[in-house]
Amino acid sequence: MTFFYTLAGSHAFVEEVLLPYLSRSNATIAGVLVLDGVLHFNAFPATQSMPEGFEETFPTAARELFEHSHMGDFIQLIARVKRDDLLVQHFLTAFYRSIGVNNDWSFRPWLLLLGLPIDAIDSVEDLHRLHPYLFADHSSFFFQSNQDIDIPTIYITDTCRGQLFESWASIRTYAKEEQSCSGATMDWDHVAKKDLVNFICSHKVGCSCVSSG
Repeated sequence: MTFFYTLAGSHAFVEEVLLPYLSRSNATIAGVLVLDGVLHFNAFPATQSMPEGFEETFPTAARELFEHSHMGDFIQLIARVKRDDLLVQHFLTAFYRSIGVNNDWSFRPWLLLLGLPIDAIDSVEDLHRLHPYLFADHSSFFFQSNQDIDIPTIYITDTCRGQLFESWASIRTYAKEEQSCSGATMDWDHVAKKDLVNFICSHKVGCSCVSSG
């Protein structure tokens, strides 16, 4: 599919390695977790942008993001409606178990779940509308050539491409400017590092629990 022509590596893996192995061995896959850019974190309001039409395509998720002041402090989880529901539930269980381990965390990581209606795509316009949520390696598993073989797949990302700050240095600079204007004092480096560690640990532990469970 030339629509996703840049995903050559994952496409080759699925088509030339995974599918032949599954066909040959009659093995099954419990689930595939595709992690992409899970180290970027931004806890400032209005720092997270989303693709055009996001509110119409995912009204529930758009409302959640609005309630969180459009901060870039979440993990986005993309999955196909119905096809990946069981894997999503396993991941959600593991994720919330992991953040419940430490009750003294000042920051609570959260998930933004986007369910893609893949089976309802019946036009180029539908595909174009969902393209921003498909342009990564999970699409090689979604659109693999043998649809008789079920490969549950979820895509886990920090959506860093939609965040306005590209580095911790710029975030610290912004924070110190804000503190200077308001007269507030804060050890931002300590807060940033602590919350980032919590952010990373929550989804890393969640992924580990899903993989081992």
